[in-house]
Amino acid sequence: MDFVWTKDIQKNKAFGHRNGIPTDNEFQEAENTGAFGAAYSLHVNSIDYAKFLIKLMKKSQYKNSLEDQILTQQFNMQNEKGELKRSLAFPVKKANSTLRYYHSGNNGDYRAYCHFYKDKGFGIVMLSNSDNFLRSNCAQYIVEYLGDIWFYV
Repeated sequence: MDFVWTKDIQKNKAFGHRNGIPTDNEFQEAENTGAFGAAYSLHVNSIDYAKFLIKLMKKSQYKNSLEDQILTQQFNMQNEKGELKRSLAFPVKKANSTLRYYHSGNNGDYRAYCHFYKDKGFGIVMLSNSDNFLRSNCAQYIVEYLGDIWFYV
């Protein structure tokens, strides 16, 4: 997991696809200044991101742990239509009367989606190297196949 572009990322990262055409990681490196950007610069695989979410779901032995603070609903932050409130890291919605934390990402030729239920202890992480991943309903089909309800904002 890295927050800035590195030679290892260039060497190992899957090429993205925009409009069905592979994008070039060398071009991405040339355009990338190496600066951190909270909204776009996380380079991670699905296993490591799932480990991060699992850590957030586990009950901490410490009062006011970082994990708890990250997921606590914030009442002074603007929320989108249909959301309850946002936590510091994730929007929150009700799904079958349970809180669902979720996130989606769009970096042009890559798309990401995850959601998880802290109280139930499970979730899903999907990372794609295509701009068509969400538009194709692939993520929706996977979520519904697993017996969960789909809603995407």
